[in-house]
Amino acid sequence: MRYEYKRTSINDTRVVPYNPYILYAWNAHINVQQVTRSGLERYLVKYIAKVEPTFGLIVKDNPVQNYFESRLVGAPEAVASILSHHFVSGTRQVIFVDTNLPSERSRVLKSFSSLKEAADTDTDIYVDGPREFYMERPNDDLFTNLTFPQYLTDLEIFTSKSKIPKCRLNSLHLDLKGRFIVRRNTKLIPRFRFLTPLDGESFYFQTLLSQVPYRKEEHLISEFNMSKSYKEECYIQTLRNR
Repeated sequence: MRYEYKRTSINDTRVVPYNPYILYAWNAHINVQQVTRSGLERYLVKYIAKVEPTFGLIVKDNPVQNYFESRLVGAPEAVASILSHHFVSGTRQVIFVDTNLPSERSRVLKSFSSLKEAADTDTDIYVDGPREFYMERPNDDLFTNLTFPQYLTDLEIFTSKSKIPKCRLNSLHLDLKGRFIVRRNTKLIPRFRFLTPLDGESFYFQTLLSQVPYRKEEHLISEFNMSKSYKEECYIQTLRNR
């Protein structure tokens, strides 16, 4: 997908690939990487197919103007803009936590070569994402009661041990798929879709996903839930959205 750049010092472990001339001209953080042909195609498709959040908001009467002259932003970005805080000066990384319903979730297909080799009856056609990483977390007691957002913000996932800084190897764990799990030095800040009870099941599914530890998403619905709805499950567990 992309080239890996060698870091010659432990102080460089959190430095992203960059071009010094562009960095100087831009005067802000910018990530510049050389990618393979397949990496470039995947990156372009990802952003071409990316769906913007919709709230029934119409900024311009003309749909073309609306597309080019308006942009919906999340609460953190809106507050930062109002207070004149620049993200480039931030010391904490923000991660978006996907809490879409299973039927509304966007996923990435496996490569064509992988799908071609799979059996016709094989339904495992998607690349693992954060939800799969969470459900395949280690069985140690340390991870049992971690919620989905906590797992993403508190821990970092590596596929190769050589990429892990030596100073963090003392907190190394293996998940069920053999990936390396290491505790972060600085926790990430989670960001979610803004939902209210008016959004129905999406809101209640997000509440469960954010507050209830689970190993499989179907286990979020208990046997006492007669309607098998996420709304009733939140009432059964007396959960409130935080």
